[in-house]
Amino acid sequence: MTAGKTTIFVKHICCASEVPPIKKILEPLVGVGSVNINITNKLVYVKHDFSLTTASSMVDKLNAAKFGAVLRKDADQRIGEDRTSGVTAGKTTFLVQHICCASEIPPIRNIIEPMKGVTNVTFNITSKLVYVEHEFTVTTASSIMDNLNRAKFGATIKKDAGEKHHKKNNTNLNNSAVEEITIESGVNWNVKLAGFLWAVSMIGYLGGADAADGGGGAIIPGIPTWVIDLKLFGALSFFAGVPQIASKAFASVRRGGVDANVLMFTAAVGAMSLGDFPEAAGLTFLFSLSEWLETQATGKARSALATIVSLRPQLANLVVVDEVTGEVGVRVIAAEEVAVGDRVLCKSGDKIPCDGEVVRGDSVVDESSLTGESRPVKKGVECGVVKVFGGTMNIGQSPLTVVVGETTENR
Repeated sequence: MTAGKTTIFVKHICCASEVPPIKKILEPLVGVGSVNINITNKLVYVKHDFSLTTASSMVDKLNAAKFGAVLRKDADQRIGEDRTSGVTAGKTTFLVQHICCASEIPPIRNIIEPMKGVTNVTFNITSKLVYVEHEFTVTTASSIMDNLNRAKFGATIKKDAGEKHHKKNNTNLNNSAVEEITIESGVNWNVKLAGFLWAVSMIGYLGGADAADGGGGAIIPGIPTWVIDLKLFGALSFFAGVPQIASKAFASVRRGGVDANVLMFTAAVGAMSLGDFPEAAGLTFLFSLSEWLETQATGKARSALATIVSLRPQLANLVVVDEVTGEVGVRVIAAEEVAVGDRVLCKSGDKIPCDGEVVRGDSVVDESSLTGESRPVKKGVECGVVKVFGGTMNIGQSPLTVVVGETTENR
């Protein structure tokens, strides 16, 4: 088989007016069967005989016309052959520990998108994941990670799009960077100390206002006015709890943004300057504690999502069609390489690799791994139930052909 579908990301597609000139460049090439363009995603799909015209040559011709093309998927990827040399772009996944909400998306975009070779940046806030599509021969995953960490985002590489390319060129990878961050289960020692000192400082309020200052005396009779001096512990609490807030606030200011850390730091410093030490301590302690609580909550959500994702199989049977003979075959690929719109064959006893719809066959699917329901469900064209989910198992006697609707990364 010498034919297949190549996917090319074309950065300078902005509207339908670019479709005719792109087709004019690609369609006359020898071996090209069809050219389809997704304007929204800036993707060009070319069905071609790669023994006559290679994917890299098509990219070169598009770039000669200043289209900013990057090879996303080479059709010439045969089983048992190393075809990574022709692919110079892909999607890298980063785990960014300090993503807490959507407010971090703009500053992260401002860091990554201007980098040369970066074509797209997407986010999964719940899982604290950032997906960067880039040309890894121009901008490496480690350089993107370094830029994020200079801004105090706590990023590590979960999946490097250029890992195979780097290994082939004897480039040493930092294996520790690929490992996922282990979130601390307990509250940081400085937050605990800040909380203790703040609690001590609050006792000072029992003494009320000094009579010399025109106050009304102690709130509780018999409490001496020296108790008010305990409020000075609030200052110690402030200095114990403010460093991590200050570092994030300064990082945000350097990026030209104003977030919750900047606002909270400003409020706490303002309270300190007015002499309201317990109030300043309360702001820093409670805000730091809320961050820990949020980390625990999102950590549980990530664990639940990871459990679901782990149900998917490692391999998938990709259905391929020879453009010359029309012969239908199957190629075994990694499940993470399956793209939206691909067709996969799920034989009896196989796990379904991705969410999608059945377009051929009728069988029975065990969905208990997702729903907890032990009763198998009929799936197929004839019964009218075509929606299937990744991680479920075909336990019937017939194979199912499924059109992928969502990839493993988007589940």
